[in-house]
Amino acid sequence: MTLSLFLFLLVYLVFTARAAGGGFGAKYLDKKGKGDGRMPFNLTFLPELLFAFAFGGVAAWATHTLISAWLTPFAVEWLVTLLACLFATMVFVRVTAWSYAWMQTGHGFVLAYGDTIRPQDVGRRQTLSPFVDWLADRLGIARMNADGVSPTANYCRLFMAVKGFLIGLPVGGITLAPTWSGCYELSAQLRRRGFKKVDPHAIAEMGTGVAATLAISLFIVVIKMIAVWLADYVQ
Repeated sequence: MTLSLFLFLLVYLVFTARAAGGGFGAKYLDKKGKGDGRMPFNLTFLPELLFAFAFGGVAAWATHTLISAWLTPFAVEWLVTLLACLFATMVFVRVTAWSYAWMQTGHGFVLAYGDTIRPQDVGRRQTLSPFVDWLADRLGIARMNADGVSPTANYCRLFMAVKGFLIGLPVGGITLAPTWSGCYELSAQLRRRGFKKVDPHAIAEMGTGVAATLAISLFIVVIKMIAVWLADYVQ
């Protein structure tokens, strides 16, 4: 993996991750007349979709690379290229849709990371809540603090780890689970210490872009190693 590709992914994913949280002017993507919106129709989905494109793109590249390495000795070049492009396109669409769907799942209920939640979040349920509730019970993690309405810090960590895992699953979600959760942990710690120079939420969101870059970069390295081995094996 080249340094230029790594830097491109880093800038792209940090920007789109922050924009997905409303930063870098993304608030203007809302429909005109609604909040800060300037658009004729709602485009607030765009940053999250662009973020998901990175996962779809690298998964498509991996598919094309592996199919080419496997079939090249057995078929004519045009057929290998056709099959590789066909399967890569299908993978791109499906992986992008998968990562985008999990990017869309809310997490406002767990942003407090053990602190008292905002009044508007009391009793709020997220798409992932039923599964995380079940998993927390299996792992012996308490769901609520003593106040009965705010999730515990460990529950919040688990929730964000599950979200990161699902978003990054097509490229090996295990690498994104701890780092995604860790970014929001850092944000919570900075907020508790009164850090005001930069919005702690912005740090969490841009941090997830860095985490995604590292996960994708590792995936690229692994796929290149597998492709070299596969090409030698089928010779």
